[in-house]
Amino acid sequence: MKLMLSCKEATDLIEKRHQQALSSAENRRLAFHNFICKACKIYAKQSAQIEKLLQQYMQQKSLTPAQIESLKNRIKDRL
Repeated sequence: MKLMLSCKEATDLIEKRHQQALSSAENRRLAFHNFICKACKIYAKQSAQIEKLLQQYMQQKSLTPAQIESLKNRIKDRL
């Protein structure tokens, strides 16, 4: 197993952790990558902010679970 993640792998893990908990190995590898790669560190902060805003929007608009998943998938596809 290689130690350093590519930026693609790192962004995949950043998005994955919004949906489920990462393993301890994934967390360590992502933390190491973000320590080295400032672009991915910024991406992680922006992704967390988008997720927070999306959650607030969903609470205000009373969307169905299917609509919520559809929005998440649409956003994910555009990232």
